[in-house]
Amino acid sequence: MVKRIEGIFHFHYTPSSFAVGLTTNGPAIARYIPLSIFRDLELPPFPLVRQQASAFARIKLDLSFPELVERGEEFSELFLFSHIVNHRDVPADIMPEVITALYTTIIALDLILAAPNYTRPDMTKLFGEHISKNPDKELLFLKREHLGYKLSHCGLREDICDPDPAMWYLTNQVNENIIYLLSIDSPYADNPWMEPDGLQLYITYADALVFSNIFNEGTKSLLERCLETARLQKNQKLSPVHEDVRTRAETSAHIHLSLVLREMGVEPEMQKLHVHAPSHGSLLI
Repeated sequence: MVKRIEGIFHFHYTPSSFAVGLTTNGPAIARYIPLSIFRDLELPPFPLVRQQASAFARIKLDLSFPELVERGEEFSELFLFSHIVNHRDVPADIMPEVITALYTTIIALDLILAAPNYTRPDMTKLFGEHISKNPDKELLFLKREHLGYKLSHCGLREDICDPDPAMWYLTNQVNENIIYLLSIDSPYADNPWMEPDGLQLYITYADALVFSNIFNEGTKSLLERCLETARLQKNQKLSPVHEDVRTRAETSAHIHLSLVLREMGVEPEMQKLHVHAPSHGSLLI
């Protein structure tokens, strides 16, 4: 097992190349990007990305992983785009291809991480040297985690509403996280959502459960624990990124709990309080 990196969410602001409205025009807005994971890479020309996405859409279901790798040069700009674009900036019409590119890259990283000597002479054509020729195993693990969250957020975007990629990645991630915490006798093993970077994982997992229409006691309990953690962190000195995660978690938990309680037909008064909490502050403290 690779030792998990602390501080995955050390980011800085940078102007987006795609701006509001998911177009290449208009004023740039601030986006979070990783400080060191993909810092030296630049977004490829978008017309070429769209052209490759169109070609990829026609044949992606017919290609095995080795066949896709062999044809890497045909789709390399699409894959590079998927690695470094912000999920909010992906046009909806090419999102299925971006999701497939991210999924395929994670599979490739799993192969490399499981067998450091695993190589294919043509892998660089598809995934780029930043994935296929990076000797730093910890950095590759960090990249895998970053791309996994991006895959999840792509599927969970409101105009996409495809929770399957998120459920695939996050279910595995939650299980791996528990195994890791137990292996190091972490005090967070029984409440992993309270560890420094745990809230991001578990509120995103809760998002995926709700988007999958899983309205049960397990989803309800997870949302309540995320909400409690977000409240406890409210008076802590957090980094700007962790404060953004905390704020999003608190708002998301309220919104989701109002829906989950309604669909379960339980706690009608609490359901009403959760409906109003996001716009009127936390009414439940």
